[in-house]
Amino acid sequence: LIGDKLPRTPSRLEPAGLLTRLTLGGVGGALLARRDGQSSAHAVLAALFGSGGAAAGAWLGAAGRRRASNMFDQDLPGAVTEDVAAIVLAVWAAR
Repeated sequence: LIGDKLPRTPSRLEPAGLLTRLTLGGVGGALLARRDGQSSAHAVLAALFGSGGAAAGAWLGAAGRRRASNMFDQDLPGAVTEDVAAIVLAVWAAR
């Protein structure tokens, strides 16, 4: 919540950051599926959906934040809105 607001933080769309997001999204999806007692096949499917959600979140979040930054002439409103949306979506997805 703090790191991505710093001016030196690299873009989430750069390969290293994107790969980390995709990996963690997949691991998170698989762990949630296994937590709920799903089979290994379901865990693999959940990992794919988790990685897909991470990719969509990276690109859509960057685009939305860029749009908000242009609209407000500063980054903070878009960054905070993005954080709130990410938290709400994560809670919803984990249910």
